[in-house]
Amino acid sequence: MNSIYEQRFWKYVDMDSCDCHLWTGGKDWCGYGMFNAPKSIRAHIFIYKTLVGPIPTGYIVGHLCNVPCCVNIEHLVCITEKENAEYRVACGRARGGKIGSGDFGWSWDNGRKKPYDVPAVRFWSYIDRNGPVPSHVPHLGNCWVWIAGKCRFGYGTFRYEGRMRYAHCVMWLEHRGVIPEGLNVLHKCDTAACVRPDHLELGTILRNNQQREERGRGNQQKGEACGKSTHTNEQVLKARELYQRGVMSYRAVGEIVGASTYTVSDWIKRKTWKHL
Repeated sequence: MNSIYEQRFWKYVDMDSCDCHLWTGGKDWCGYGMFNAPKSIRAHIFIYKTLVGPIPTGYIVGHLCNVPCCVNIEHLVCITEKENAEYRVACGRARGGKIGSGDFGWSWDNGRKKPYDVPAVRFWSYIDRNGPVPSHVPHLGNCWVWIAGKCRFGYGTFRYEGRMRYAHCVMWLEHRGVIPEGLNVLHKCDTAACVRPDHLELGTILRNNQQREERGRGNQQKGEACGKSTHTNEQVLKARELYQRGVMSYRAVGEIVGASTYTVSDWIKRKTWKHL
């Protein structure tokens, strides 16, 4: 019977974000994962009983990593309530203090809030860790793309410590520390929405501008090379060629090339795509 529950159990476990194996299913108000097997039980207790065995009377299952939703068996230990309390205080997570700690900002929250109110939990829920691999630096691996709100420049935004910050800057602050005055957090991968820590570096505004021009992502980008473009050079040239024949309207041309009447009008009048 346990094998059936165990197969379903691992569907709710994220083993890619950090050393901890994070529970992505339902959680109780303390942040511990909850699993029905068949009765509701804390996820870390279920996996400990499944892989290790029964818990002796007077003992509990504690987290060496201090992450309540972790179910990595290597991070779990069978200890007494007193030992767990002493360990909790020694790690700075006494009751009324911070919930959780460890890697990747799991200690952002003060007080005992519900798991979905913890900033770190919300932050990581907005990241797609299966983004594209940057072509000019493939050795860095794939980008971690921010999928929530972005500014007009394409940078992710997140409310952090009472104000809106760029998501990649939040990642730097939590993963690397303070951003020195006069420096900015730059992208090695040239992907504005990327928040992967090893894709980030510190640099000046001047250095950022130099990299932008060197890598061809500055204001000189035109036509289909522009990241915001939804059409190609071929579509624009074909539209102009069809209209110059003098027998088709903007609307008819647009239906052929796959663009709106107003867009085709701007192309023909060279209000846009002037470089072609």
